[in-house]
Order: sequence, then C-alpha cells, then structure tokens
Amino acid sequence: MDDLCLAVLTTWMIAGLLWAALSRRPEWLVKLRKDAVATLRANPPPRRPDLAQLSILRI
Repeated sequence: MDDLCLAVLTTWMIAGLLWAALSRRPEWLVKLRKDAVATLRANPPPRRPDLAQLSILRI
C-alpha cells in the first residue's frame, strides 16, 4: 500500500512541476509546436527547370 501511495504522490508532483514549467511561458510552447509542425510537413522534391527557359531551346 505504501508503494501505491508513493507512486501516486510522485505522479502528482511530476505533473505539478510540468504544469508550473509550461504555464509560466506559454509562447515557448507555441513556438515548440510550430517548429514541430514545420519539421513534420512534407518537403516536396525540387522542380525540374522549365524547358522553355533553357537557352538551347530558345532558338
């Protein structure tokens, strides 16, 4: 029973510390989310050059 009580108290303590750390500076969390979305966004392959703009085909 003591182990369960200790586990519950530890969980609440960690949750409280995380809440205190994240609620102090909400703009930090917004920036973190924006950067995470930017890295997860698909990166399209580079486009091929337009053949009409190549100097050989402008004759």
